[in-house]
Amino acid sequence: GKPFYSAGYPALLAGPLSVLDADPWAVAVGVNLVLLATLGPLLRHLVVRTVPVSPAAATVAAIVGASVPAVLLQLPRAWTEICLAAGFAAWAALALRHLRPGAHRWAVPLGLLTGPLLSVHR
Repeated sequence: GKPFYSAGYPALLAGPLSVLDADPWAVAVGVNLVLLATLGPLLRHLVVRTVPVSPAAATVAAIVGASVPAVLLQLPRAWTEICLAAGFAAWAALALRHLRPGAHRWAVPLGLLTGPLLSVHR
């Protein structure tokens, strides 16, 4: 069948896929795992700092929150772009407001760099 990703993938992956044969679905899953690994700890930290919940509940909220972009990517493109733009803006605002310099300081630029990855994911 027709792959679910857009024309952005072949342009981005032409070099790497010519060297290493990989299934584009595996690449898509990899992008989502990177997103989860990048945003998960940051979202958990934000949940713990902003809402009085247990660490386990914060972890569940972080996993769900970091998985939302992958779900949004299955929506029609216009809605996806609107939702992702709003989500990243809100996420960045929360991060800058609630995070102190320290162990999470690299999560902000890493998280923001996932924006271009998501734009070619679709």
